Amino acid sequence: MSMLLLMSAGCSSDDGMNEPLLNYNWMPNTLLINNSNNVDAKECTVTNNHFYIDKMPVLDNNCPGFIFHCGIEKSLDLRGLVIRVIGVKQDIDAFQVGETFLLNQFNASLMPIQTPMQIGATKGSIKLVDKKKVSDKDVLTFQINNLSFEEGYTINGMVDFEYEGTVY
Repeated sequence: MSMLLLMSAGCSSDDGMNEPLLNYNWMPNTLLINNSNNVDAKECTVTNNHFYIDKMPVLDNNCPGFIFHCGIEKSLDLRGLVIRVIGVKQDIDAFQVGETFLLNQFNASLMPIQTPMQIGATKGSIKLVDKKKVSDKDVLTFQINNLSFEEGYTINGMVDFEYEGTVY
C-alpha cells in the first residue's frame, strides 16, 4: 500500500518534469515499473546497461546519436529499455551533470518479451545525475522520471550506462 501511495505522489503531473518518488530509496541500476493493469509497481534490476555513439549520417543533422540500452530482469513481460538522444549533443563531453532531457529531445521504447514490436514513450524525462570514468570507460548515470509508455507502463529509476563504442 505504501508503494502505491508513493507512485501516485510521483505521477501527478503530465509535463514529465515532476520529481519521481521523492521518498523512494533508489538502488543503483534499478527500475520501478508500473503497469496500469497491475495494482503494485515492480522493482526490477537492469543488466547489460551500456551506451554507444551512432555517427551514421542523418538527413539535416550533423550531430551523432547516443543510444542507451539496458536489459530488464524480474519483469514478466519486458526484456529491455532503449533511450535514444539524437541530434542534441556532439560528444560525451557535452553532457553536463544536472541536465534534464524532455521527451522532445529523446525517444524511448520498451521491448516486450513476447513480440519483436517496441512500445514507444509518450511522456517523461531523463536527468543526467552523474558522469564519471570507471576503468577508462565513460559512465553516464541517468535518473528516469515518470517515463510513460503506450500500453500503460510507467518507469522511474536510476541507471549507470557504460560507454561501449562508436558506430560509423
